[in-house]
Amino acid sequence: MTDWRSASRAQIQLDSPEPDHRADHSKNKVQFEWLKLKYEDKLRRMRLLTHNMLSSNIKGVTNGFPLLIEVEKVVEKAVDFNADFLRNMFAMIEWNALVEASRTVGYSELPENAESSMLDSDEFLQKFHHALLELHLEEGALVCPETGRKFTVNKGIPNMLLHEDEV
Repeated sequence: MTDWRSASRAQIQLDSPEPDHRADHSKNKVQFEWLKLKYEDKLRRMRLLTHNMLSSNIKGVTNGFPLLIEVEKVVEKAVDFNADFLRNMFAMIEWNALVEASRTVGYSELPENAESSMLDSDEFLQKFHHALLELHLEEGALVCPETGRKFTVNKGIPNMLLHEDEV
């Protein structure tokens, strides 16, 4: 994912061939703020795709995946559909964890089991897409299944920092 800071600098460099002009500076400042908001919004969303890749790294934990979800607020945000992306991601997804997470956030349209032959079905791909990319945990917590330690999710950002005694 592109960091909004580097994307903004790149955009500013493309749009200001004459950086000494005040009008260009003002225009670039507005573009910078717009790009910052655009990328911050994308960064603030914890998708179920992200959840499927996270685990508890607390010292001594042997069963830190999948993290349990405690929901306070879920946001649905439309994302462009890309069937090739979904087909490529399918093999990397822990299906049972995705199904459980999607049900926890209130979406029960995914089948209990899935196999690669289902990737030929547009209906399956749409459901997979919605669960994986359009459901965002905005507020709540991720809970270590072994220790019960809660990692808060605030404004869509999971705080996975460990305490000193957990490292």
